[in-house]
Amino acid sequence: MKWSNTWGREKGYKAVNSAWTAPRSGHVLEVQFHTPGGKQAQLRTHKLYEEQRLPSTSPARAQELQREQDRIFAAVPVPEGAAALQPPTEVVARPGATVPGRGAEVTAPVR
Repeated sequence: MKWSNTWGREKGYKAVNSAWTAPRSGHVLEVQFHTPGGKQAQLRTHKLYEEQRLPSTSPARAQELQREQDRIFAAVPVPEGAAALQPPTEVVARPGATVPGRGAEVTAPVR
């Protein structure tokens, strides 16, 4: 599992992004956790972000695009405690599910 909590950053994108591996298929799933305001900012800045990543974007233009993204995300309220969110520390699976590397069966309460 990968976990990125950007709520504590002073500038830029604000959310929690995580990547999980499905136990049976091995497929990687990305899950993003946004507030309503954070999601709106993400939608507003996505084209700016895409342009910024292009190899043809000049360094000056990339800086301009980053400043605009920072301006938009600066208006997003940060929920109390959001910067301290941490990834889960245990695997929780439905009863009878198999989780590779964790034994034949993991049974745990669903939370």
